[in-house]
Amino acid sequence: MKLSNRHLLLVLFLLLLVITRFLNLDRTARFIWDESSDLVRIQQIYLERDLTLVGPISEDGNKVFPSLTYYMLLPFAVLGNFHPLSTALGAAFWGALTAVLILILINKINKALLIPSALLVLTWYPLVEIGRWAWNPNLIPFWMSLSLLLYFFKKDKLLFLSGLFIGLSFHHHYLSVFAIFAFWLGVTTDAFMKKNPNRIMLFSLGLSMAFVPFVLFDLTHPPGLFLSRILYFNYLAQPPSSINFLIDNIANVTGQSFNYLIQIGVFRYLFYPSFLFLIFKDIKAKSKALFLLFVFAFQIAGSSLVETFYTHYILPGIIFFLTYLIYPRNKSYTKVATVCLLLVLASSLITIIPQLNKVSWQTDIKTVYCITESIEETITLNELKNNNIAVLASPDENIYGRRYRDLLLLKGIELKNKDEYRISDHLFAVSTSREDVLRKDPAYEMSFFSQGELLYYKEFDNSEWKLYLFNSSP
Repeated sequence: MKLSNRHLLLVLFLLLLVITRFLNLDRTARFIWDESSDLVRIQQIYLERDLTLVGPISEDGNKVFPSLTYYMLLPFAVLGNFHPLSTALGAAFWGALTAVLILILINKINKALLIPSALLVLTWYPLVEIGRWAWNPNLIPFWMSLSLLLYFFKKDKLLFLSGLFIGLSFHHHYLSVFAIFAFWLGVTTDAFMKKNPNRIMLFSLGLSMAFVPFVLFDLTHPPGLFLSRILYFNYLAQPPSSINFLIDNIANVTGQSFNYLIQIGVFRYLFYPSFLFLIFKDIKAKSKALFLLFVFAFQIAGSSLVETFYTHYILPGIIFFLTYLIYPRNKSYTKVATVCLLLVLASSLITIIPQLNKVSWQTDIKTVYCITESIEETITLNELKNNNIAVLASPDENIYGRRYRDLLLLKGIELKNKDEYRISDHLFAVSTSREDVLRKDPAYEMSFFSQGELLYYKEFDNSEWKLYLFNSSP
């Protein structure tokens, strides 16, 4: 059977999708203490067969996150024998599936913009980033895309699933509640205007089901871990002292959000007037696309209430932003929306190659694993006892070496903790500096080993990282 141009384009899309999500993962996928501790918990769930709703606890101990992320990444961790790359491959799988869902969504909404939109899905900075990073918030766009796709099928029976899936995004980060509420409000308003209460009931029922596990867990584990913690211990700032303060904060968060969505400044500044004109035209025409803009804007506004803003807070809204741009409009201003889309695409085409090649201390899984294997081999062959580790004189800010400790724990090797450097006999020092610089490092962790004998030293291929093994000082 002869392949049509459409089939060939689909094959090309899938090929490029594999490249942009899986290429060079072992050197560019982020893997620090968040990801390493998640891998330890995933192994624990697998070995102990202890199915639980409890996920990671925030560093400040204020919140307990759900465990849906663990279950989505668990098959990949098991197949990869809990190698640090395994969960990154899982993230790439879910990221690629998200891209396919978005392509189907675009094809359903506006086929005329399918090709430029497909290119954007392949190269857009936030979509590529979340598709190469095994971190809780980065799985939110998968559920958002699936929910929005089912909604646009416009079948009442699918609204239950649409509500359920958008509710599951809350399992990855609690701040997705803003996009969830805005979407529910839009669905409810539309159903009310059409005098179809069944749509409200089905969507609300599906959404409610996503929160049932939290309620059940809190009821069976008083005083609760999920809802009570989110209600009383969160990162929301104090109520604004004035309306001007709130406006300034929203403007700041909006600016940071668009800096993230459109990485190249010149295209971003060209985008702003075009985008504002598009919004003006949509308001004037009472376009249905405004519903999608409302969800995106509500997520940004909600994120501005947080004391310290991070760009992953807007992930629940990015699919709505993209869908807003490609939504069909009257011919008179379709070109404006297309210009906005092409400006985002132009920025993405410039950033995609650096994004796939940039190696930093946060992303070099290959070297991190080699260092861990070298430590394991040295301890095992020499039967070393009372060992500790520290990351010193390097760009890695986690001196305690949490990710190395976690990977060694996966191999059954435990080290002395951060309060036991004084009584440790050996120190594995991970560094990017020379031995003489390392010995002079004023860090507390090095103070007990600065005069000790160097027992072992190793450099690693295509890396600035070095591994030292010191005896304790005489």
